[in-house]
Amino acid sequence: MTRGESLTRRAGTQAPDPLTPWLEAPGEVASEIRSGSRAYDDTFSKRIVGYGYLKPDRLGLALLARDGAVVFANARFEASVGPALLDKAAMDAALAGDRVVISRSEPASATGAPVTMAYGPSALARGWALPEDCRQQLARTPCAVVVLAIAGAETLESLSDACDSFGLTAGETRVVIGLIGTGNLRDAAQKAGVGYATARKAVFEAMRRMGVTRQTAMVERLLKLSLGVWPVGREGDAVLSDTWGLTARQGALAYRISVGMTRTEAARATGVSDAVAKKELAAVFATLGVNSMAALSRFVVEARALAMLTDVIAGGLRQGDEVIEPLRVLPRPDGSFVGFSDYGPRSGKPVLVLHSSSSTRPAPRRLVRALHAARFRPIAIDRPGFGMTDPGPAADHPDPFEAACPDIERVLDALKISRIDVIARGGAQVALAMAASVPERIGRVILLNPDPPTRPDEQRRGPIRAVKELFFRRPELIERFANTMAAHISEDRARQVIARLIEGSEVDTAAMADPLNYADFYRGIRMFLMGRAVGYVREQIAMTRSDPPPLKDASDWRVFIGAADPLHDHRQVDAYWRGLLPGARFETLADGGRFIAMTHADRIVSSLSAEATSS
Repeated sequence: MTRGESLTRRAGTQAPDPLTPWLEAPGEVASEIRSGSRAYDDTFSKRIVGYGYLKPDRLGLALLARDGAVVFANARFEASVGPALLDKAAMDAALAGDRVVISRSEPASATGAPVTMAYGPSALARGWALPEDCRQQLARTPCAVVVLAIAGAETLESLSDACDSFGLTAGETRVVIGLIGTGNLRDAAQKAGVGYATARKAVFEAMRRMGVTRQTAMVERLLKLSLGVWPVGREGDAVLSDTWGLTARQGALAYRISVGMTRTEAARATGVSDAVAKKELAAVFATLGVNSMAALSRFVVEARALAMLTDVIAGGLRQGDEVIEPLRVLPRPDGSFVGFSDYGPRSGKPVLVLHSSSSTRPAPRRLVRALHAARFRPIAIDRPGFGMTDPGPAADHPDPFEAACPDIERVLDALKISRIDVIARGGAQVALAMAASVPERIGRVILLNPDPPTRPDEQRRGPIRAVKELFFRRPELIERFANTMAAHISEDRARQVIARLIEGSEVDTAAMADPLNYADFYRGIRMFLMGRAVGYVREQIAMTRSDPPPLKDASDWRVFIGAADPLHDHRQVDAYWRGLLPGARFETLADGGRFIAMTHADRIVSSLSAEATSS
């Protein structure tokens, strides 16, 4: 074993699923909430327990016999690691202690960079978050030890894609990837085929584009983005202390340095002097076998990813799907970030696709295809506290819908778009806020099943009625309800929940039976499963007291409402929004339900195209 060992992670006993009463006896739940009962308060999670997602192409897998012989290795392991880098001492320690051991190899000949690997007994590894093909291979291949490796960061397209997300040029990308691979700028310059001065300029410009001031912060953010998406609350200092035996002080210093703090800043935040921090960091470098701040940052990210993979107690990591969103990341002046997708083409007429309060940025693929066919350029933005967008300054704004407008303006300015049409698939309150605060930036607007304020609904049945009762009567529990969903709604459970929510709507049931539609639905909600629920909570609370003033003229607005929408009575929705949108045109779709952005994409885009032609 090269350096360090992790503590044993064993599966714990799970508490009863608190979602069961809401799905199996929602009428009783709704009645108890109406009566003022607090019977369900203690079933809600008091903290976020989120999941992360790792891109499967970043994971090397090897299965070893007890003597260390490789009985299976996937293509990524063979290409980026190889049997020569395996650590027999780490394997033996994992078997002897029935625990996970994370070690770091000597530099791989293929990349010139060390490889971080996790070793665990095969019985323990059956509880890890493995891709399905790896899980099947483990089930049919007798072995003693399973090895996972974060393989070949600098050789994969995913890191280049991460650089593209921040708008880095090809030259900047080559230098930055070289820096991540080698750990120092001089070697990075040589690897990129440029002079040292040119490499320094490229890194400086890359940091400017990313809104960071330290190389370590740049490395950390790019590697995290290339690996996948990280859950809320998984801090690196705990992983370093747990996995590598660093003291709490050393782990805190190393983590803070790795995410972009200077040594002085890290010392102050940890409560030690600069001299003590210098001494402790020297010990950290020796223990982890790194020789630069950039190399430390890389190691921390990879160690955290492996810790999530092998943490069978929390089950904290899942595999991402094959759909690649065209993610872009835009820094705010305060250093926080806005995540958005520009689906192109640049020559298309821009249209902003707003997500609902219970979804995130990824737009339904059928809607995107219909917009492309009609020569539109769809753009989708995660609102503050949703998906890949940090809460930022919006966290202190009393109106979350109005607080979303500065980010929209920021993205439009970055894309040099002066005015944009809007399709709101939910998110109607944001469209109203745009019309009030930035009317010069908004063109034609189409609302799809716009939500009215949250009120108890005697006509609704099932879980929807119970949730409405809770949100209206106990808004202080919305955050804990969201945390509970994040902690307990696995992908299989998500299918059960959505089936129960749309029960009785044949058109929605048929829509979710379509694999493409369900995959798009799940892509939209999965960021909540990582504990990123701040935006959802703020908007849901606002919906319990929403009372926006009507527009003066909504003649450029069109509203589509699904007659079979199981969430709301279409007649009440129609009446409410007619009062807010004088002059707007309304159409109730007799064959439409909740998911009309998927089921009626061509109809919606045809309407937008007709409006464009007539204007």
